[in-house]
Amino acid sequence: KDIHFGLARRVSQPFFIDGPVYDPSVETIPHDPQGAKRLLREAGWLDRNGDGVLENEVEVQEDGKTVRKTIDFEFEYLIHTAKAYHEQIANIVKEEFGKAGIKVNVRPLDFATFLKGILDGNFDACRLAWGTGIDSDPFQVWHSSQAVKGGSNHIAYKNKRVDEILEHAREEFDPIKRWAMYREMSRIVAEDQPMCFLFAFPNQYFYSAMFRGVKLYPTEYPVDLTEWWIADDSN
Repeated sequence: KDIHFGLARRVSQPFFIDGPVYDPSVETIPHDPQGAKRLLREAGWLDRNGDGVLENEVEVQEDGKTVRKTIDFEFEYLIHTAKAYHEQIANIVKEEFGKAGIKVNVRPLDFATFLKGILDGNFDACRLAWGTGIDSDPFQVWHSSQAVKGGSNHIAYKNKRVDEILEHAREEFDPIKRWAMYREMSRIVAEDQPMCFLFAFPNQYFYSAMFRGVKLYPTEYPVDLTEWWIADDSN
């Protein structure tokens, strides 16, 4: 509400929220820090030393031997410094995870270093955003073949059924059938939850009052400048 002035809407899947592929029956995960604490406690994560951060005993490899070690529940969250906006979001994430006893170490980077780390798969967590058309092809982001260094499947998500859907959808010319395939994919991805879907927000466009014939279309490229013209009384 504060950052996007009430314009953002929560989403549960990777498709355009007002498009024919988006499945409204897929519910968003409720914001429930206390419920998160309960699940973490059941998995053995407890604040044993009272420092506000959960710990657990896990098995790790050290010098070729398996040993049990107590670790804090913490992770590094990469953001880039091209816009202050990303730090604003990161601060909210850090605060909310902290309520559940999870420590988030925000690491600001210049955009080039940030992008290289993402493409190399060298990160614990990051926040990314993308724009999509009404009838886009999500193969590049979600197919397992793209889970390689330099690929766009940055989270290395692999699901055999999702692969099948992505491959068949590319060969299906009937949009109704293709959209049904993608809605099935949405349900699978929401169940797997390989990433936390946050929100969608509209792009905002500004133009001079001297222009006439301005129309905005619900597409990835929403303007057709050949339709614009300047009024005689613009002066």
